[in-house]
Amino acid sequence: MEHLLATGDTDPAPFLELVGGHPTVLVIDGAPDRPHADRLTRLLRECPHLRLLITSDHPSDVPGERVFLLAPLSTPDDAGENASAAAEELTGMTAVQLFLSQVRRVQPEFVLDGRTAGAVADICRRLDGLPLALRAAADWLVVYDVETLRECLASDPGALLDHLTDAREGARLRACLERGLRGLGPGRHDLLDAVCAGDGEFGLEDVMALTGRTLPECGRLVRDLLLRGVVRPSHRPGRSRFQVLQLVRAVWRDGVARPAATAAAGVPEELPLGAAAPVFDGLPRSSAH
Repeated sequence: MEHLLATGDTDPAPFLELVGGHPTVLVIDGAPDRPHADRLTRLLRECPHLRLLITSDHPSDVPGERVFLLAPLSTPDDAGENASAAAEELTGMTAVQLFLSQVRRVQPEFVLDGRTAGAVADICRRLDGLPLALRAAADWLVVYDVETLRECLASDPGALLDHLTDAREGARLRACLERGLRGLGPGRHDLLDAVCAGDGEFGLEDVMALTGRTLPECGRLVRDLLLRGVVRPSHRPGRSRFQVLQLVRAVWRDGVARPAATAAAGVPEELPLGAAAPVFDGLPRSSAH
């Protein structure tokens, strides 16, 4: 890992000798930087049975790479008390399981029942099922009850990104979100402004109507947002829909520096987003042809 990520040169010979021709899987979880492509290519060339699994904020962009999007933990689908009132059903959601495990560290007596299930479900939804966010929010239950936490998330979720007792963990979460947003090109900033003006849900037909670009160009734009962890697919029957993460919307509203970036292949850097551009309200629209 030091060889792949270090800024200076390192000697990979011991690793190459150790692996050789043996079937090997090297896992680099949470790589802070993009691995050096030439070093990565050399390892794969000299160790033909080596496979690397790297989780990071963005692809490594090396030949033969296969990209898999990591989904957040599962959360209750529908907002509202009735949809989330059954405590037994909530315990099957991975986001709820993680949140409860963190809650009981600060409130050992906490019980998920009909009185608390609605708030817990709403909290997990508002935090997009992101593990770092769930841990940060649970930390605030040292001083809040779940209803107060729910109200705070509804009014200003960005304020709760920082841990109450672990500043480093909170800073890591905010840094991850801001890093993904700063990596977007100027045209993607404009697109994100437009979709965040509504409820954050949109489809490819919305992007086509907004930008005046072709379906393949709009697909590349949305792929950039997906790879940056800014949006996620909204799995519902019918045409493909996408949802901006609620925490991303909160950080975006707080303001993120927007450096110039190179546009994706085949997509103009600046998009024609004028004053007459539609505001996305999340309602289905007919496909543009």
